[in-house]
Amino acid sequence: MTRFAGLLALLLALWPGRAAAEVAVVRGGEHPDFTRIVVEAAQPGDWRFGRTEDGYELQLGPEVTGYNLTQAFERIPRDRVSALWRDPVSGRLRFSLSCPCFAVAFEFRPGVVVIDLKTGQPPRGSAFEGPLDPPPKPDAAPETTPTPAPDPGPAPAPVAQGPGYDWLAILRQGDAAPAEGATRPLPLPLQIEDPRIDPLRAALLEQISRGAAEGIVGIAEHPILPKASEDRRSEGPGMRIVTGDLPGMVASGVHDPKPNLTAEGGPCLTDADLDLASWLLPGPVAEQLGPGRAGLLGEFDAPAPDAIRRAARLYIALGFGAEARQYLSLLPAPPPDSTGDALRMLAALSRLADQEPDETGYFAPMAGCNTAAALWSALALQLRGGVEASDIKALNGGAVARSFSALPIHLRRQFGPGLVEMFLSAGRDEEARLIRDAILRAPGEAGPEVALMDAKYDLATGDGQDAAKIAKDVAQETGPASPEALVTLVEAAFKTGAVLPAGLPETLMAYRGDAGRTAMEAPLRRAFILASALQGDFAAAFAELPQAPDTAADLWSLAVAGAGDDLFLAQAVPLAAKGRPPVAPDVALA
Repeated sequence: MTRFAGLLALLLALWPGRAAAEVAVVRGGEHPDFTRIVVEAAQPGDWRFGRTEDGYELQLGPEVTGYNLTQAFERIPRDRVSALWRDPVSGRLRFSLSCPCFAVAFEFRPGVVVIDLKTGQPPRGSAFEGPLDPPPKPDAAPETTPTPAPDPGPAPAPVAQGPGYDWLAILRQGDAAPAEGATRPLPLPLQIEDPRIDPLRAALLEQISRGAAEGIVGIAEHPILPKASEDRRSEGPGMRIVTGDLPGMVASGVHDPKPNLTAEGGPCLTDADLDLASWLLPGPVAEQLGPGRAGLLGEFDAPAPDAIRRAARLYIALGFGAEARQYLSLLPAPPPDSTGDALRMLAALSRLADQEPDETGYFAPMAGCNTAAALWSALALQLRGGVEASDIKALNGGAVARSFSALPIHLRRQFGPGLVEMFLSAGRDEEARLIRDAILRAPGEAGPEVALMDAKYDLATGDGQDAAKIAKDVAQETGPASPEALVTLVEAAFKTGAVLPAGLPETLMAYRGDAGRTAMEAPLRRAFILASALQGDFAAAFAELPQAPDTAADLWSLAVAGAGDDLFLAQAVPLAAKGRPPVAPDVALA
């Protein structure tokens, strides 16, 4: 009985838990015949889609607690969808329509729900035309004895009404005189007998009436139209000829550039503001420093602001952030509320150039910008650490990859590995590939950091054998990149089952002692646990597991097949009494 209770507790403890809450990312795309809205979430759960009074609404599972709408209208106009918002009461994503349209929703792949909005009437029997919440049933009225109605007296005489306003009848009559009591129609430039024009006429009349009510459109009592013999190009009563837009009104089309604004409505920095390649001077680095520092002091040894900013930009473009901050310290600090000040921008760039976190958060609001500002927002996010998946999804990946290719090659090699690893961790392989290719296509020796970046990309995209080969070559060079290369080698062996070199766990333990409390300590602990298990030393792996609990699921997946029954039960039963590692269902069953 004791053994059964222990195994039952282990089974219940190891069962997978519920996923954490997250924010779904909403993007839009415009097509010739429809507008597409894509809602992406790691675990959308059971979703529903239905009609509302002003459009539609989408309900995802309880794991989704919010929606990131910063990129929703980046590529689409508002001629079909006028607004998107999260209903504060129900938590659903609401769609407000601006046309007689219908919507069709489907799940493109797990985690991605697609809504296509098309002009016209919905197909017969569409499952998305009903409300998500059925209307409440009316309460039954109490039975009462009917009261006889009072005598209304003699009925009033019917009121004679004139004929209605019929467009088609007027078009058929042409220039014939209207019937008695009818209203003479407005003169039409084209006499088209086509019922399909009726909705257009109705829409025009509605808009003209609304404009007249708001005072935008003025209607003359007796319009005087030009005669056939007169020049119709001249202005007359009731008309106005202008070139360009009216004051206070701007005409724009679907393909016109959208305002370059952040999600909060602030301005995005332009590509010209962040063109680091143009900040460099011709010639080798040693020949640039002299001209770049010329003229820093003016009359009476007073700092020259323009020269100081020029020198700071040069040092940032060279990757010398601390030196750039020394020059900027010669200038008075900008006011705290001047977020667009050039000095605040240069100070933030100087910290990112040294791969240090920017505590000011200058580029944080610019993640969705369609300029180079998105690249520096991504770098600030990567250097900050503790990045959430929703933060990475909010990045404008196209702008990040495009702006990264415009960086000088030495900055690409410096920033690229961290960016590639961040995008791979979020499952955005396309952005990671573009950044990786922008580094590898440059001539010259890239260095071990770039080689490891290539190995991690191969590992994330399923090519474990090539990743192991690259990592092994880097590790044999015995340089600063050797610990990270060994970690990548172990990860490749864990995925492919390759044989690791003898004595590798001891080497990893020695590197871990040198790492101290740096960022490499945790990866080296995990690599030691996996390497020990892959070489059959499960006792050493489980002894180190309390120091790296995040590796529990992978260690148990190896122990299911490789550990002996005695060791397996000796580790499993005490663990069931302490907690529940997030293992896969098949591992929990074993």
